[in-house]
Amino acid sequence: MKRNILLVEGDPKVLKLTRFMLEQAGYVVKSVSDGYAALDALRTFDFDLALLDIHLPRMSGVRLLREFQNLQERTAPPVLLLANENQQEDVKRAMQAGAWDFIMKPPQRELLLRRVEALLGTRPQFEELFFPETAPQSEGELQMPLKVKSISVKGLVIHSPIPLQESNQAQLVFELKVLRDLNIDPSKLRICDCCQIEDGWEVYVTFLDLDSKDYQAIRE
Repeated sequence: MKRNILLVEGDPKVLKLTRFMLEQAGYVVKSVSDGYAALDALRTFDFDLALLDIHLPRMSGVRLLREFQNLQERTAPPVLLLANENQQEDVKRAMQAGAWDFIMKPPQRELLLRRVEALLGTRPQFEELFFPETAPQSEGELQMPLKVKSISVKGLVIHSPIPLQESNQAQLVFELKVLRDLNIDPSKLRICDCCQIEDGWEVYVTFLDLDSKDYQAIRE
């Protein structure tokens, strides 16, 4: 059974990135950008988990947590906070108000999924293939070390020392490193978002208009 997550995030870029990572991992995500919309969602649906931005427009994350506890219609789900480095005091208050755990923004995929899995007590259900790390390759003038970390029927995660969104050869890289092996037309990919991590960048990519043949190639 798929688990339902409420994502409450005021930063559109972080919301988009976090939602993509969760959906790629097989979770069903309802996303809203402020506390009042979050309360409306909680009154009408039972969520298994809530991811909550501690600094929201119109209503603070701490106040929203207190409102969670006062809901009469539904049982409040466990809450995972999304916070910035300079919000440690807010994190402490939020934990006292009922949050279960926290993670720094922008969340790294592996850490985010580990925290979500721990709070839900389950691992997400999704098909995923793992590619080994490869050495830098060259194709004409193209020289870009690239590690494909994971690929699923919904998208792929690429690790690179530079942000591929800023490279005009990104599509060529995808074609050479991934699509050639899967026999998928490069026009069926689009870059979703790029996030800086400790040792480089992670690029989150979604597929467009894959047919049954494409899905079979990914699964195999």
